[in-house]
Amino acid sequence: MPGSGGSIVEKAFASADAAANEARIYRTLEDSGVKTASLLNLKSERLYLSYVEGEDYLTLLEHQERGGISPEPWIALLEWIDAFHRATGLIQRDMNLRNFLWHESAAIGLDFEDCSPGKVIAMPAQLAAFVLLYDPPYTRTKRRIAAWIQDDAIQRWGCSEQEYTAQFALEREKLRQRRHNTAGKHNKSAH
Repeated sequence: MPGSGGSIVEKAFASADAAANEARIYRTLEDSGVKTASLLNLKSERLYLSYVEGEDYLTLLEHQERGGISPEPWIALLEWIDAFHRATGLIQRDMNLRNFLWHESAAIGLDFEDCSPGKVIAMPAQLAAFVLLYDPPYTRTKRRIAAWIQDDAIQRWGCSEQEYTAQFALEREKLRQRRHNTAGKHNKSAH
């Protein structure tokens, strides 16, 4: 999220309820010590958040594709996912790499519009799907990162490899369908 005025980010919502829901998540995370932007104010359909420094995980992935691959940021992101779930009891249903920042050896999560109860294993499985499907998909670096995510998730949350693989397949298919639907909308609007 780009900052306006250098230190404050204004985020608009379709409704005051949606803004209030996301504000509750930011407050819960702050109270629990989970790294995120600070909620500065809530006014009707708008949130005002502190600007957070860091490199988004998509940019980080692109840098790792060019060399210098390390598991550290990915393990830190899984630690953040664990802390998020423990603090909120929710799962983030949009694990888009732009929703996470890497700064000073820590993962920072942002954008909680699409959160709901669910199995925690869905988050790392969807994260791995996002990593693998970014263009160019399934590179050696991306497969290695996805393997780190899988291995850590299985150990961290005590699920079986079969359970993780099934959840990954489901999340990958949802992501492909979402991208297909988005591409279809863009193609229709171009005509």
